[in-house]
Amino acid sequence: MTAIIFSLTYIPMTFVAIYMFRELSPTFTFRIACIICIAGGWIRSFTNISNGFGVILFGYTVISLPYPIMLSSVTMICNEWLTDNERTMWTQILGLCVPIGTIVSFVLAGCVYRGQNYV
Repeated sequence: MTAIIFSLTYIPMTFVAIYMFRELSPTFTFRIACIICIAGGWIRSFTNISNGFGVILFGYTVISLPYPIMLSSVTMICNEWLTDNERTMWTQILGLCVPIGTIVSFVLAGCVYRGQNYV
């Protein structure tokens, strides 16, 4: 159910991301997205205290809001800064950062187990 929240917020927040990248600087847009993500993480961590599924859903909703901003940034920046010949190649290269970063984070999390560093 929490994965559905990411799908439901993606389309409306993509329009917000386009607006933010046009009206605000990319640095300010990224800072807003990071602050929202941290706030969602803190809300999500309150489930240890409340034990309520509603808090989990609300936390995941807040966490899911900045993801379209981050994922749309590759396309927005490539469209603005690069020519037609360069845009396709750099969009593909930068699009691989998300799955590669996910794989690296899973590997690093698996290497650090119970305070022992296996790296």
